[in-house]
Amino acid sequence: QRAIGDEAGDVRGGAAAEGDDALTEKYLNDAASLSDDEIKRGLKARALKNDIVLCMCGTAFKNKGVQALLDAVIEFMPSPIELPPTRGLSERGEPITRTAEEGQPFSALAFKILTDPFVGKLAIFRVHQGRITGQTQVFIGHNKKAIKLGHVFHLQGKEHREASEIIAGDIGAVAKIEEIHTNDVLHDDHALDGRRHHAKEVGLQLLRQRLHLLLRVLGGPLQVALLFLDVGLQ
Repeated sequence: QRAIGDEAGDVRGGAAAEGDDALTEKYLNDAASLSDDEIKRGLKARALKNDIVLCMCGTAFKNKGVQALLDAVIEFMPSPIELPPTRGLSERGEPITRTAEEGQPFSALAFKILTDPFVGKLAIFRVHQGRITGQTQVFIGHNKKAIKLGHVFHLQGKEHREASEIIAGDIGAVAKIEEIHTNDVLHDDHALDGRRHHAKEVGLQLLRQRLHLLLRVLGGPLQVALLFLDVGLQ
C-alpha cells in the first residue's frame, strides 16, 4: 500500500507541475520538492483550463469520503470570479458577455424547474451578473411585463432557506412564478439598453425526448396498454 501511495503521489506531483512554468522547473530539479500547497495550486490551474478532470473516491454509505469531496470542491473548483465571462447574444444577434460582478445589471438563467409538494412550482436559476432580492422586479426574456418575485431562496438539500438576496455566481430559487420556464433569461430592465439587458444567454443544450410512454388502464390491474412514440433524438 505504501508503494501504491508513493506512486500516486508521483503522478499527482507530475500532473500539478504542468500547471505553470515555475512548478515545472522546480519539479524537474527535484520531483519531491513540491509542497502540498504547490501541488494544489498546479492541479487547480490545470482544472480551470480543462486540462485535467479531478476525481475523488467515496461512497454515500456512512458518508465515506463526502467531507473530503466537499473540501476538494473548495480547494480546486473555480469560484465565479475565476471563470471567464458568460457569453450570449443580444436581441439583435450581437455577441455580449456577462461578468460575475454584483454592481452590474441583473441577469440570470433559469436552468431547472421543479414541483415542490409544499410551495408548488419552483424555478432554480443561476445569477450570472448583478444581484436580486424578493422585491426586485424582473423581466423574463422578451416579455415586456415585469413580475415581482416575492421571495427568493437558497436550496440546501430538501430545505428552502429564504435569502435576503442572491448575488452574482450564486444559485437561487423562486416559487410560484408560472411564467418562468427552463432556459429562460431573467433580467431587470428593458428600458436602459436593449443590448445590455435584453439578452439571450447561452443556455443548456437539452436533448429532445426520444421516447414517450403512455400507460392506459384497459380493465383489470394487469391489462395495461403501452405506447412508445419515437420523436427523434437531436
